[in-house]
Amino acid sequence: MVVGRLVFDFARHSVEKTIRVKQFDSETRNLLVVLLNDGEPYEMPEGAIVRIECRKSDGEEILNDCTYVENLITAEITEQMTAAAGYAECAISVYEKESYIASWTFNIKVDTAVIVGDKIASTIEYKAIINALQEVEKSKDTVEEATILAATAMKTANDTIGIANQVKEEATAAAAASQEAVKVATAAAEQAQNYKGLIEDIYNNIDKLNDFAEEAWLDKSYLGSGYLSETTE
Repeated sequence: MVVGRLVFDFARHSVEKTIRVKQFDSETRNLLVVLLNDGEPYEMPEGAIVRIECRKSDGEEILNDCTYVENLITAEITEQMTAAAGYAECAISVYEKESYIASWTFNIKVDTAVIVGDKIASTIEYKAIINALQEVEKSKDTVEEATILAATAMKTANDTIGIANQVKEEATAAAAASQEAVKVATAAAEQAQNYKGLIEDIYNNIDKLNDFAEEAWLDKSYLGSGYLSETTE
């Protein structure tokens, strides 16, 4: 339920405004606030946090987060905001990194409940701080998870490097063995070539001996006069 609509211009003073609610109302009322800058829609900084600040009539303080879409803010009127009857001074603040800007002050008039009974006691309420601490805890969990993932990735990288080095060593050894095999094969080829030349020389010499023997057989000059084939009966 929307209990009030306010417009604040950061560049122009605004007359103090009052929103009325009932004491002990709980999570049923919202306040809509439009932020302007010199008559133009206020450009919300990237990553900005918007909060509602209140000081209740009993002096207790409220600091809660708001939701927003562009320059339209939705602020929840929580049970603690309505716990103390009377006027609560409030403002909408915008936090962006180290900068801070707040709207002009407005009032929430908390009308006294007809029956008080054992309703909630008025205390401080810092939901914004609680939310921030919860975000810190989430961030810690995220950091721990990221650390574990990083350690796992590092181990995987080291294992991969180890495997790569082993493969490199094996490849180097294989290359060396291959080079040695090439040397042995080259030497064997050279030796075979030498054997081939030697065999060719032997065949040439045999051919020469055959030629010599054939010529000698034909002229029989080396047999002398006693050779039987030359005698007659």
